[in-house]
Amino acid sequence: MMLDSEDPFQRPIVLAGLLDCLDAALRNARSIVDVLEAEMLARTTSKPAVASLPPMRTLCAAIAAHHGLTLADMVGRERDDATSNARQAVMVALNEAGHSLPKIGRLLGGRDHSTILRGINAARRRAGVKA
Repeated sequence: MMLDSEDPFQRPIVLAGLLDCLDAALRNARSIVDVLEAEMLARTTSKPAVASLPPMRTLCAAIAAHHGLTLADMVGRERDDATSNARQAVMVALNEAGHSLPKIGRLLGGRDHSTILRGINAARRRAGVKA
């Protein structure tokens, strides 16, 4: 990107644009690392890989594996029945383990706490348990 050295007002705009690009690249890199970690977890059946994760993620990964999904599926935006039901099972399990709704939402791809509460209630209704 060329800067016009005679226009001093152009530099802050260009630098701000570069900072935005770097910030987006960093967020993308973090997402890629999360996806790669989830894929490695899905391909690995040994206990040490799962045990090295924090407890919330361990539980999420175990439920995802039980449903034939990956951790990336749990944090993704897919809305098909199989993925949604597995994600809701994770919501219920983490809630019953004592984790807060916002904390569960952050784990599951930045979802709002009200989305988590709705998912918990839907899973309980489906199971025939009073919500």
